[in-house]
Amino acid sequence: MFYSYYLYQKVSELSMVLRCEDTLLFLYFQIKTDKFYPT
Repeated sequence: MFYSYYLYQKVSELSMVLRCEDTLLFLYFQIKTDKFYPT
C-alpha cells in the first residue's frame, strides 16, 4: 500500500515538472517569436 502511494507521488511530481517545462518552453518560443515579429 505504501509503495503504490509513493509511486503515485513520484508520478504526479514528474507530471508537474513536465508541465512546468512545457510552460517554460512555450513562453520561451513566445518571447522568441515576439522578437522576430514585433507586434
